[in-house]
Amino acid sequence: MHFYFELKAPPEGSTGGLCPAGGYCPKGCKTPFPCPVGTYSASKGAKAPEDCITCDPGHYCAGDTNPTPTGKCSPGHYCTGGSSTPIQHVTKRGYYSKEGSSAAQACPVGTFQEVR
Repeated sequence: MHFYFELKAPPEGSTGGLCPAGGYCPKGCKTPFPCPVGTYSASKGAKAPEDCITCDPGHYCAGDTNPTPTGKCSPGHYCTGGSSTPIQHVTKRGYYSKEGSSAAQACPVGTFQEVR
């Protein structure tokens, strides 16, 4: 639940202030709203969901009020950007991906990777 009253922006003192990093603050809100899933807010002053940044490749953003991505993508998966989960894409047979991968890599000649 969010409360609204006549302030410039939350939460600094009784006269308002700049919205903290990690979410966005429409004019007059008391607490920040979380950025939409797949995005985050790295700097102070975001006023709308459109001010949130698309999640970085290799990471996921679960839609919380973090000023950075939630975490890295899981091994055996890769995230191309805007991911809301650490398992955005499953790495296919013959390819591999380490934690935080933004793309699958072909297995070196003479090796293979089974699908999990």
